[in-house]
Amino acid sequence: MLAAYLLYYKTKNRRPDKLVMLKFDRITLDSEGEYELTEERQSKVLQNAFQFIYNRPQELANNKSPFELPLAPSIPPNNEKIALYEYLNKKFPNLGKDAPAIVENEIRSLKKYIKKK
Repeated sequence: MLAAYLLYYKTKNRRPDKLVMLKFDRITLDSEGEYELTEERQSKVLQNAFQFIYNRPQELANNKSPFELPLAPSIPPNNEKIALYEYLNKKFPNLGKDAPAIVENEIRSLKKYIKKK
């Protein structure tokens, strides 16, 4: 599993200008380095969501077929954060200056979410 970062930013003159939000994710790559998202995986995720949305706990307990548990939120380690900051500062300095505050805010939000569960 590899880290993936979804960057949400404002543009100015069609160029990245201000980082607004950042989300963390884990992805899987195939042997050729391509993002691996199969129809089967998408189907399992949707089936799992519908099981939890439309069934009561007792109905879920009586269900004979296994369901896929959602992935836990992913919090990046320090070395990944540093690599992200260096990349943004080098390639997109406008985004890099706001990145540490936005990343730490997202991590705090994830930790609150995890703690609540």
